[in-house]
Amino acid sequence: MKQKYSDKRGRDEIRAARKLNRPAFWFIFVFSFFVNLLMLTSPFYMLQVYDRVLSSKSLETLVALTLLVAFLYAMMGILDYVRGRVLTRVGTRFFETLAPRVFGAVQDKTAAGFADDATKVGLRDLEAMQKSLSSPITSAFFDVPWIPVFIGTIALFHPMLGLFAVVGGVILIGFALANQLVTKDPVDTANMMSSSAHLMADGLRDNAEIVQGMGMKDAAFEKWKTVRRMAVDSELRASD
Repeated sequence: MKQKYSDKRGRDEIRAARKLNRPAFWFIFVFSFFVNLLMLTSPFYMLQVYDRVLSSKSLETLVALTLLVAFLYAMMGILDYVRGRVLTRVGTRFFETLAPRVFGAVQDKTAAGFADDATKVGLRDLEAMQKSLSSPITSAFFDVPWIPVFIGTIALFHPMLGLFAVVGGVILIGFALANQLVTKDPVDTANMMSSSAHLMADGLRDNAEIVQGMGMKDAAFEKWKTVRRMAVDSELRASD
C-alpha cells in the first residue's frame, strides 16, 4: 500500500512538473504547424517549375520561384531551430523542478541505509528524462498530427498516390516496431551493464584511499575494466 502511494505521488509530481511547461508546449505546437506547412515547399516548387517555367521558358520566373523557395526554407530552418531551443529549455526546467525532490530522496535513502542501485542512479535517470524532452523525438511527437495533412495533399494529386503513402507509412511503422522488439533486450542489458560500470567507478573513487592503502589499485582497475568491457560489448551488440 505504501509503495502504491509512493508511486502515485511520484507520478503526480512528474505531471505537475510537466504542467509547468504546458505554455511552452503550445508554443512548440504552433511552431510545428508552420514547420510542417513549409515542408510542402519542395513539391509545390517542382509543380510550379513544370507548370510555369518549362511551358513559358521564363528564366525570370525560375529565378523568382527559386528565391522564394530559398526564403521559405530559411524560415523553416529558423523555426525548427527555435523549436529545438525551446525544447532544450523545457527539459532544463523539468530537471530543475524535480532535481531538489530527487536529490533529497537519494540523500534520505542513503542516510537511512537503503541505498540500492535505483537510488544511486536517481539523478542520472532524471538527466535522461531531461535529454529525452530535449531530443528530436519530442519534436517528432508534435509533427505526428500533421501526417493526415500530408497524406491528404498527396491524395489530391491521385488517390493511388495517397494509398501508396499510407501503405508505405504502415510498412515503416512495422519496421520500427520490429526494431524495438528485436533490440529491447540487448539495449536493456547494455544500459544495465553501463550503469554497473558507472557505479563501480563511483565506489572505487569514493574509497580511493582504502584501495590504494591495501595495494589493490591494479586489481580494482582490472575489475572495473572487465565490467566496462562487458558494457561496451553489450552496447556493440545492441547497436549491431
